[in-house]
Order: sequence, then C-alpha cells, then structure tokens
Amino acid sequence: GLTGCITFNDLNVKSLKVNIQDSMCEDAIHFVRTKGQIESVTVINTLADAIDADFSDLIFGNLDIFEAGNDCVDFSAGTYQIIKNKFHNCGDKGVSAGEGSIVLLDNSEIRGALIGIVSKDGSSVVIKEARLLNVDVCLAVYKKKQEYGTARLVSEDINCNSEKYFQRNGSHLSY
Repeated sequence: GLTGCITFNDLNVKSLKVNIQDSMCEDAIHFVRTKGQIESVTVINTLADAIDADFSDLIFGNLDIFEAGNDCVDFSAGTYQIIKNKFHNCGDKGVSAGEGSIVLLDNSEIRGALIGIVSKDGSSVVIKEARLLNVDVCLAVYKKKQEYGTARLVSEDINCNSEKYFQRNGSHLSY
C-alpha cells in the first residue's frame, strides 16, 4: 500500500534533505504519519504527485519542484507548514489540501498549474504570501467528499495572473 518511490512511514524527522529526479511512482515522496522538520526537498520530473503527505505534522523549509505530472504537493489529514516553495509546471494543482488538513503557506511561488491552490473537504489553508503565474484558476475551495465538511481558504497577500477563482456552496474563500 505504499505509493512513494521514497516513503517516510511512522517516523520523526529533523533537518531532513531529500533530492529525487525522474520518479516513475504514484508519489515521488510520500510521508505517512510522519512528524518533524524537513530542511529542503527538490523533486525534478516526476510522473504523478511530487510530494504526498497523509496523517502527518510537518514543517517544510524549502521546497523546489520542477515538472510534476499531477499535483506538486498533496496534503491530507494533518498539519503542514511550508516556509518557502518554488513549484514549476504542476500537471494539476500546485498545492492540494484535503481531508481535514491544516496548511500554512508563506513565500510561495507557483509557475504553471491548472489550479494554483486548493482547499477541499474540511481543510483550512492560510496563505501568508503567494505569487501564482501561468495558472488557469488561482484558488479553489470546495467539498468533494460527503464525509467531510466545507473547506476554508484565506489569503493575506496573493498575486495571481488569472482572474479565475472557484468557491462552492458553504466553503469560505477570502483573498
């Protein structure tokens, strides 16, 4: 049931640095029930998701992702903080937060994605600062799965080249 080329399962990590290139797995890097601090991650050219994290409590210092076939990062059911990121050419979403996850983004740059940042299914995303370029939809907030509540997305400082935003019934979007 592990989907990552590299999987961190039931671990505490400190000052972790990961570099991966040309991943052909469902997730280049997968965190499951992992806690701690990740100093840096670089993912170059991955078939699907670059980073997938489930049931984890993680602080990412610096994320660099280039050419993800699907989402650059996909968070579920945990607490996540990204201090600084540069995502280039995400096949679907730059940041996807779902299943009750709590995400804080700061100093975020996403260049190339269908949707820049998504909060769905009871998740809460706070964006301190983000620059989104070459995205079709800047921000989206919605409920996809019946078993979860509505989602919330708040942006304090966002610069996006698109004027498209998506908000579905009951979910909260502020930018």
